[in-house]
Amino acid sequence: MKLNQNSISARLYRWFYLTEDMPKNLCPYFWKLVFMYILLIPVTILYLPLFVIRNETTETGERITISIVSWIAVGLALLMIFPITYFFYGWFPSNTTFGAWQTIGMAIWVVLIVCSTTWGILEIGKKRREKKRLIHREFIWNEDGDYIPNPNYVPYEYKPNIIIEFIKASYNKYCPRIEWNNEK
Repeated sequence: MKLNQNSISARLYRWFYLTEDMPKNLCPYFWKLVFMYILLIPVTILYLPLFVIRNETTETGERITISIVSWIAVGLALLMIFPITYFFYGWFPSNTTFGAWQTIGMAIWVVLIVCSTTWGILEIGKKRREKKRLIHREFIWNEDGDYIPNPNYVPYEYKPNIIIEFIKASYNKYCPRIEWNNEK
């Protein structure tokens, strides 16, 4: 199985485990990725202030700005937890601090859901437009109604998916070797 060493998962793997060596076997790599993705957000939240303070390549003003923006993001993420308390305690009165936090958190959830739904619809539309370009069809109909070879034909190139490959490997009881390449 060939994987890209510059993919997001591989770069996060190297950052999270503080290593430059990539595993040669899919099974341990897959389970380490699962563990990494589970702990990624808490570790990033804890590591972000240290990164901002230790980053000597940026100027002091930029570090302060990045630090403030990161703490605002952490605060918004924590505010998103408060609407979940509704299921356990009900809705707090709006004139209390917890009630205000629940309202703000609910507004953040609504904005997040609307934005992600809009983005998803736009991505689906983009994928459909790509399919309509017919570049992956070997034969097309021309204006005369003849079925001719497509001059713009590009064969579909299979890209391995780690989850699907792991399921196949588990089903067949083997772990494929990973060959890493350095494509951008």
